[in-house]
Amino acid sequence: MNTNSEVAVLIIGAGPVGLVLAAECQRHGVAFRVVDQNAAHSIHSKALAVWSNTIEHLAALGLAERFLAAGRAIKHGIFEDNGKEIAKISITEGLESLYPNPFILPQCDTEALLIEHLTAVGVAVERNTLCVDLRPAADHVAVDLQKANGEIETVTAKWVAGCDGARSVVRHKLPVEFVGVTEDMGFILADAKATGHLPTDSMLISSGPGGNVIVFPVKDDIYRFFALRETADDKSTPSLEEIQRHIDGSGLTRVRISDPTWLSHFAVNERVASRNRVGRVFLLGDASHIHSPAGGQGMNTGMQDAFNLGWKLKLLTSGQGDAETIAESYFEERHAVAEAVVEETRNLLHFGVKNHPLMRAAKRFILPLVAKWEVAKKTAALHLSELDIRYKSSGLIEPPTTKLSHDLLPGSLARDAQVFANGAAVSLWRELLHPGHTLLIFSGLVADPAQVTALLAFVRPGVRPIVIQTGTAAAANGGETFLDSENRAHQRYGFIEAGWVLVRPDQYLAARGTAEDTTGLQRYLAKIL
Repeated sequence: MNTNSEVAVLIIGAGPVGLVLAAECQRHGVAFRVVDQNAAHSIHSKALAVWSNTIEHLAALGLAERFLAAGRAIKHGIFEDNGKEIAKISITEGLESLYPNPFILPQCDTEALLIEHLTAVGVAVERNTLCVDLRPAADHVAVDLQKANGEIETVTAKWVAGCDGARSVVRHKLPVEFVGVTEDMGFILADAKATGHLPTDSMLISSGPGGNVIVFPVKDDIYRFFALRETADDKSTPSLEEIQRHIDGSGLTRVRISDPTWLSHFAVNERVASRNRVGRVFLLGDASHIHSPAGGQGMNTGMQDAFNLGWKLKLLTSGQGDAETIAESYFEERHAVAEAVVEETRNLLHFGVKNHPLMRAAKRFILPLVAKWEVAKKTAALHLSELDIRYKSSGLIEPPTTKLSHDLLPGSLARDAQVFANGAAVSLWRELLHPGHTLLIFSGLVADPAQVTALLAFVRPGVRPIVIQTGTAAAANGGETFLDSENRAHQRYGFIEAGWVLVRPDQYLAARGTAEDTTGLQRYLAKIL
């Protein structure tokens, strides 16, 4: 029996990426369905690390504190050689964020928290539902879904999001290539109880005559152990004894493991889809990019794909703005990020697992220096946190018309500054966590009410105006006003004269300019409205 239905957005796949996209669609008021071929969410720990960029976006969903309470904070990377510590490097050094600490949370728990959130807002994942075919057309996408009883439902969707993993059916139905390689190495892992001195707030990379082992605390007395298998062709599930042999060979002879909750072999693929957007179909997460687990960037990159796309689907389904520019901006912004992550995690992988004597000697020399070099620590922490991601080329990023020597350029993440309302300190960044755009209007150090009023005239539905006023008293300008009596916000955003910054719903800066130069603001608003 066949049935037919229609929906604005169909999300295929309900792992962390699909669940985040569902939560974002719900927050932005998008009509959608989310389906998954599995009977329940994953029971395995899989991806572990959640970094600052992702936590900031979870804050917009109201979930950051819930996730932090469930996770285990990670503060350092510790390097040992043959059982002796050679370096302890902070991975939070100098991070400018209200959430500088990454944390460890097993993927199964991440999925459970997202499902709990969706259930509370009335969203249910349609389980045991497999996408078997997909036929894109100019104004819709026809998708055949097979139910557990064999029934086929043909869904006519305006837009489709493929969040269905590395073997994505959605990707296979599109004219795209999955470009890249499979590493000529096989890896084994164990999540198991461990005795012996291991850090509870740090990741550990240990090198020894028998190879390298990478260790993460998972929860309580459970740790994850990664190792490079000697024989790449051996794809069998490792035994606990094999993992212990690698641990001993890395110099961690003090550590004994038992009671494994997960043993697995995996190969490392490093691939990026040649296009992550084809017409009305988008690819997210592992359907779009897969890479080494080194650095714990994979799930984060996929979840950030979803945060990037959710608010754009609101515009696309409501018929606002230039649909082609809005849809293509997803490819322009996220494809470049995926390519960079694949390259960087490849380098991290080879640095972490290769055990040539010269490599070990280099680590013993270089890593202690890095541990003492503040600039290097801050750079590494910023990069791992993904707070340095900047969208440099996109139809929804307006470059400034004048050259600026400032870090908060269009395409950068918005940052915080303390302002005041009714005598109380307020986080400016937290005021950006709403579903629409925000127009920050800076009065300038010598405030001119006429300039502020002129900028308020550009406010449109879906754009929240916030006036950042210097001095000690708010002017009656018709906008929501916060006092910048200590000039912190003006300094952080680089304004002396009056000016403006337009912040997108995903907390990235869309455009900025002076009070006299509103070209970028007008051009951007025309694209989305």
